[in-house]
Amino acid sequence: MTESVIRRYTGLFIGLRQLIRHVDPACDWIAGVVQFFIALGIAVARLGLLPRWVGRSAYVHAAINLAFLPAVFFGDDPADFYSAQGWGTAASMGAVWSLWTLAVSVSILRTARRPAPVTASAV
Repeated sequence: MTESVIRRYTGLFIGLRQLIRHVDPACDWIAGVVQFFIALGIAVARLGLLPRWVGRSAYVHAAINLAFLPAVFFGDDPADFYSAQGWGTAASMGAVWSLWTLAVSVSILRTARRPAPVTASAV
C-alpha cells in the first residue's frame, strides 16, 4: 500500500474513535471493535488472503456494531430489545459474532488444505 492510502485509513480510524469518544467516552471500546472489522475488511480486500466474502461480511459486521451503539443509552432492562443487556444486543450480536467466527474459521481451514498451484518454473 502506498503511504497516502495508509494515511487515509489512519485518518478514518482516528476520526471514528474521536466521534465515538465525543458521543460517550465510556463507549471507547466499541470503536476498537468496529475498527477491527474495518481493518480486517480492508486487509482481505487488499491482500486477497481470504475469500472476498470475509472482507465484505467484516464491513457488514462493523455496521451492525455501530447500529447497536445507541443501545448503551437505553437502560439495562434485559426484557427490552434495544438496551445494554437486552436480547437484541447481547444475544443477537453474540450469535452473529459466533456464527461469523465459525464461518471464517472453516474458510481458513479449507483454504489451508488446498494444494498450492504448481507454477511452470517449478516443473
